[in-house]
Amino acid sequence: MRYIPSGTILSHHLTKTALVLELAHGTATIEVDALGLVKVQLVRHDQRIPHSYALAKPWSSRQLRLPEVQETPEELVWRLDWGSIHIRISNLAITYCNTSGEVLMADDDGLGMGWLGDRVGHYKVLQPYERFVGLGEKTGNLDRWGRAYTNWNTDAFGYGTETDPIYASIPFYMGVQAGKVYGLFYDSTWKSEINFGASNHRFSSFLAEGGPLTYYFFAGPTPRQIISQYTDLTGRIDLPPLWALGLQQCRYSYYPSETVLQLAQNYRRKGIPADVIYLDIHYMQDFKVFTWHGQDFSDPVGLVKALKELGFRVVVILDPGIKQDDTYAPYQRLKETGAYLRYPDGTAYTASVWPGKCLFPDFSTEEGRNYWAQEMEILKDAGIAGFWTDMNEIASWGQASPAIIEMGLESESATEPDGERYSHIEGRNIYGAQMAKAAKMGSQLHYPDKRSFVLTRAAYAGTQRHAAIWTGDNTASDEHLLLGVRLQNSLGLSGMAFAGTDIGGFVGEASPDLFARWVQVGCFSPLMRIHSMIDSRPSEPWAYGERVEAIAKNYIKLRYRLLPYLYQIMREASISGIPVVRSLMIDYPHHHATYDHRYQNQYFFGPSFLIIPCVSTQAYTAAWLPPHQGGYYCLYSGKHHADNQELPLASPPEMLPVLVRAGSYYWTQEPGAHTSDQATDTITLHIYHGRGKTTGTYYEDEGEGFGYKQGHCLVRKLDINHQDKTLTIHQPVGSYLSKFKQISIMFHGYDHLGSVMVDGQPTVPQPRTIRVLDQAPSFDPLGYVPPVASQTAMAIDLPFVGVIKLSW
Repeated sequence: MRYIPSGTILSHHLTKTALVLELAHGTATIEVDALGLVKVQLVRHDQRIPHSYALAKPWSSRQLRLPEVQETPEELVWRLDWGSIHIRISNLAITYCNTSGEVLMADDDGLGMGWLGDRVGHYKVLQPYERFVGLGEKTGNLDRWGRAYTNWNTDAFGYGTETDPIYASIPFYMGVQAGKVYGLFYDSTWKSEINFGASNHRFSSFLAEGGPLTYYFFAGPTPRQIISQYTDLTGRIDLPPLWALGLQQCRYSYYPSETVLQLAQNYRRKGIPADVIYLDIHYMQDFKVFTWHGQDFSDPVGLVKALKELGFRVVVILDPGIKQDDTYAPYQRLKETGAYLRYPDGTAYTASVWPGKCLFPDFSTEEGRNYWAQEMEILKDAGIAGFWTDMNEIASWGQASPAIIEMGLESESATEPDGERYSHIEGRNIYGAQMAKAAKMGSQLHYPDKRSFVLTRAAYAGTQRHAAIWTGDNTASDEHLLLGVRLQNSLGLSGMAFAGTDIGGFVGEASPDLFARWVQVGCFSPLMRIHSMIDSRPSEPWAYGERVEAIAKNYIKLRYRLLPYLYQIMREASISGIPVVRSLMIDYPHHHATYDHRYQNQYFFGPSFLIIPCVSTQAYTAAWLPPHQGGYYCLYSGKHHADNQELPLASPPEMLPVLVRAGSYYWTQEPGAHTSDQATDTITLHIYHGRGKTTGTYYEDEGEGFGYKQGHCLVRKLDINHQDKTLTIHQPVGSYLSKFKQISIMFHGYDHLGSVMVDGQPTVPQPRTIRVLDQAPSFDPLGYVPPVASQTAMAIDLPFVGVIKLSW
């Protein structure tokens, strides 16, 4: 068996939308849409064209355009707004150039695209000093250069900091060269390998176990544009319910129901805000999904009602295995549908998981997804608010799902017969994503007026349309704390804007300081969920002693203060695809410090906050402050720092280093016991001294339904001109009336702020002391607890109505 390049172009012709190249062993098709996104597909003559589970809508529904082909004896050329595509005739190889003629990406002339037996490959020239960023949930460094990665969703219990693969497969990445960035997405659900110059100096490559080669090329030129285009192609997150942004508490497992209720009462008694409690597999009877344990959860309706009265929503785990038991109604109904995984001879595939011997629904089919959605009715009857899809890689005892398992994968080929089945090697990577889709379908079916919350462990490209993701069974260690940050950053770069880790670590036991630090970092994460494993110490904030409880309470309350800001940047992610946690690579892709091992974990939380994650054992941590006009301010003390410098920042156990960009703003509120609990009717706008202009919005809606899609929301545009010293908060747009009646405007970093003109009338701002964190109590009479940092800002209090104009 030898590698066979796709070979010489025998002929070519144009259709209404495509350039079609006929080759000795197959056909290559090249198309471009109105955004300049390029689709290339190489299909062997005997291959079907599979359905894309990644795309938000069919490629054919996009606005496609056909550039004029310029032909020479050596190549075919397409000219586009962003540059040109050069297609070598003698041996199909494609080169992408920008408008200056510089190479963005080029196929290797001798290898290009082709086949190695049934496998299909794509080989590109390694450009000088090229970096590679992305691939979603992949361990290791931010820059992927020099490593190879496998796309094969795997139950990776207690995975290491370099383990590959783990739970999700998202074959999308960005290539970074001097002053240039491009994106590449391989839409292949097959088991595959992506090599970024590992064990060779010639190429980066993609090699899949089978199927056509389908890829999309994004010309950039910036990461923001590429992420926006990629999420336009594969979809963006839905705006989640507000309660899903609160603290979520989970354990494997909380049971019986009295323990669950006591947990909720402890949160309220201790004054620690929280919104969600999870039920793991022990809520089920004999671990059978869609059942309730007859003794430990004998009154699920009553339990859920009692928790809701305390302000808690309940999320339950859903595992795909359906126990093979003739007395078990979900099993009987699954057999009747026939929508389950099979062997090639038609018999059911079974494997053992928690309930014992199980069948597995075929979520790749509409019948399998509909079956699952219907079965969720029993959970709706109990009032369950969210759904946690786990073990969906597929996980089973033995961790060796046979390659010959077949799935009813959909096809784009009009001649493909109905009911055709295909190998698990082709479909495994979308199994978890389609289970998450089925859970969302069930949520929408049973709660048509409520936004869904689905959390998944396994994923493929496009899963962001259906679910949030967490990074699986991590380990309680400082290394995993920082790895979790990189995983979230990489997931954000790859479309999964709603992501989080198990705070404190799932496997093993965190030290008190590690748990405290993890909560601090988790405060600045899209998904904030504490989770721990059975037979380990509890992981509630008070389980680590009074000092850690006080630290955790401080940061959880900070999370709830920042909810108006977080809700706004989640909305932005749902509109633009730009993630909530933003790797420095997004704004500084060409700066060497972005990829420095000391700084690669840093990220921006939305547009305003620079987060400096650090381990629990460091009293000081190295930080890099990226170039930014006006520098940065310490969130806690207000101290100003110049930009574009490396410096040590204090990181005692009580405080995570967090800076605010000069010229930026953010919104806060007084924290309540949960997201539906409004402590005051005042919203606070924090403005930081800076230069130039800053624009933004304030967003508010009812927090749970879909009225915002019909305009039942409130959007207020915000304009800050630091040069002219003006602020305008524009007239509210939308039919929703704000729950806030007053606004406090806080000016940070203004040494001399005299009279401020408010709607043309002079007003004298008043100094106000601000403490982001509460003073930590001292539990050691001989010890010393440093006073909490504070700062003074100049404040103006106004009604939060109409147009607000300030000048100073």
